[in-house]
Amino acid sequence: MPDQEPGRTPSHRLTDDRSHLTNETFKGLIAVSKEGLERSIREELGINPKNPIELSATLMRVMREISAHDLPRARSLESAAERLVREDLVMPKEGVVVEAHLASFGEVPRIAGDAAEPEEPEDVSAIAGEISKRRLINALIQGGARKGQYLYHLAEPTETAPGIREKYRAFWLINDYEYFLFQDLLEGAVLERADIPPQDPVIQGLEGLLGGRGLMKEIMALGDQIGLRAGKVSVDYSGEFAKIVAYGISFPVLCHELYKGGLELIAAHGLPEDPIIREKVLEHADGIGEEGRSLQLGISLWEKLNKLISAEGVGLRPYVFEQIVRLPHERFHAFIDKLVTDHPDAKETVDALLRAS
Repeated sequence: MPDQEPGRTPSHRLTDDRSHLTNETFKGLIAVSKEGLERSIREELGINPKNPIELSATLMRVMREISAHDLPRARSLESAAERLVREDLVMPKEGVVVEAHLASFGEVPRIAGDAAEPEEPEDVSAIAGEISKRRLINALIQGGARKGQYLYHLAEPTETAPGIREKYRAFWLINDYEYFLFQDLLEGAVLERADIPPQDPVIQGLEGLLGGRGLMKEIMALGDQIGLRAGKVSVDYSGEFAKIVAYGISFPVLCHELYKGGLELIAAHGLPEDPIIREKVLEHADGIGEEGRSLQLGISLWEKLNKLISAEGVGLRPYVFEQIVRLPHERFHAFIDKLVTDHPDAKETVDALLRAS
């Protein structure tokens, strides 16, 4: 293994040196997702995704129309969001408490429990595999939560008004795409202000994608300042039953956050059993600034995973996800490696899980 820069550890890395999961591989996956969103915006909305003024104007108009529709129906839509997510994730009522809240834009609260940044650099090389596993699981959670944001299609006709679903779709296309643009723009701006050259090896490496703690902390702070908090979710394990608390500025955002909370609950099975190691892994993998790149990468990872699940096994998606995150980090990384490179072994692994269900 190459020498580490002083104060740095292998904790930024997603994989070991034998993996095909290189920085360029991830950038390629992210580019595919971004291009797909651009194409959908052009074809479905008839606007130019390269025109930020047109994008923002359309997004703000759609958000106002959605708020006017959703907020008067808040209680009904909160119940619908919980029902749809429970059904899709096969989430039992008796074992998981759900709190779903529709909120006005700008009123989505911060939720205690957001992972904080480690105050001092430390050597976590002994648990680097667990940290990188958790980061990839986070990417899968972000990608999988996009399924939740489209659950509005399954709502009862009486729960939404005619024409609103097209506005929901427009919101998500632009919102997801602007997530890419916002991330790229702010990273570029912060790097320039920090006088860090783009060819810096740390920025070029995987830390630039899913780490970069100091820079990403500033990026996310800027995002909060301009009011980009459309939804939030936390999972509380302190009571007799796990509790998912979700907020969203619209029905689809609320579904998205609840779905993300459900996947987070499942993903807890992939954390180390030792509580001290578990806390260290979460501290280094779930810090501020991880979410943006996790979303971008997770879109492709989740789509690849979904393609491996047969039509008959769609209802077992939560089970497959749980069994994959339960894998020891070496086997988990090997599976993701095969998944990214479209190796037949990835399909065989998923098929074996479905047969064993």
